[in-house]
Amino acid sequence: MPNYHFYRDLPLVTDFEKIFDDSTYVPVPPDWYVVITDVMGSTKAIEEGRYKDVNIAGGIATMAVSNLYKDLDYPFVFGGDGITFLIPEAIAPQVKDILVDTRQMCREHFKLDLRIGFLRVADIYAVGERIDIAKFKVSQPYNQAMISGSGLDYAESKLKSRTEGHLYAVPEDYVPQQKADFSGFTCRWQDIKSHKGETISLIIKLKKEADKQLLKDIFEGIQNILGTEQDYHPLSEENMKLADESYFTKEATILSRQTKGGEDYARFLKIAKQESFNLKWILRLRLNITYRKHKARVLDVKKTNMIASDFRKYDGTLKMVLSCTRANRERLAAYLESVYQQGQIYYGVHASDRALMTCLMYENTGREVHFIDSAEGGYAFAARQLKKQMADNQLK
Repeated sequence: MPNYHFYRDLPLVTDFEKIFDDSTYVPVPPDWYVVITDVMGSTKAIEEGRYKDVNIAGGIATMAVSNLYKDLDYPFVFGGDGITFLIPEAIAPQVKDILVDTRQMCREHFKLDLRIGFLRVADIYAVGERIDIAKFKVSQPYNQAMISGSGLDYAESKLKSRTEGHLYAVPEDYVPQQKADFSGFTCRWQDIKSHKGETISLIIKLKKEADKQLLKDIFEGIQNILGTEQDYHPLSEENMKLADESYFTKEATILSRQTKGGEDYARFLKIAKQESFNLKWILRLRLNITYRKHKARVLDVKKTNMIASDFRKYDGTLKMVLSCTRANRERLAAYLESVYQQGQIYYGVHASDRALMTCLMYENTGREVHFIDSAEGGYAFAARQLKKQMADNQLK
């Protein structure tokens, strides 16, 4: 399988600021595919209070693909209402089957439509666009793909084009030959209150993507306002609390794919409740036992949630979920607005008072990732502001 293990064998980057250095990245093989999923009509669903469902629909496809890989160490980027994957040609047919089955599940159980598109990397290169990749070691349980170049923007524009989108989208009449396996998906934590008062989702896009020094300067400007990673991390151990029973129904629905009357649904709901009850006592009594193949002490569970979270990333745009005070958020917005007015960036900010966490675990390898967004719109609403700035710029 040529290039199948390309990503697995990439060297690990351990300093986040290295993502602003072009020498960190290497080209994605031309025989790979860009695969994009996104929830159609996500803004309306979020406005109806269904932001949790939108995040889940965006995230569960990652769990299904990881069960195909039998690992979470493959390239994907979470965007709030969807996921972008980079996959080798060898498994493209299986990934297509899994994602179409995921689309059907989202329709049946969450009343959400998932758009799915495949674009060959060679075709993106043929029009002069670039897709380069690096692998950032977030922590022992989680490596994160960082993607540079304008190729993802090009792929998204093609998929969402009214005239050409059908050329890249998986058709409605496609019949999958393989079912998606969502085991490892879990959703057992309440929304996490900000330890600073606000949790913001931030997206920054350079007008000239090649000018990463500017992006590094902006990142340093953010830290000058908000402090160190410890200061602005959106999760805090003291504010992390297990969910009540209402959260378990979503997990049971996904794992059983049954309606509330189904036997499988009842079995998975019982398992979720029992495991959460066990974990609650592990946390309360500070026990040191093996839980889900991890050492589950009070510090380990919550700390792993923090160190395996994807609260900052780069995929051609800098995306971050940050905790801050209202005053510092206003200072940050004023700083970004000044850079925008200078004609250097586009940006979007969405503010809430809490973070939303969606968890994926691949137990056989000990890998896990906790997708982080701000509640009540997060990245989706920040992206709306950014896209409005881009549209306004085109009218000038």
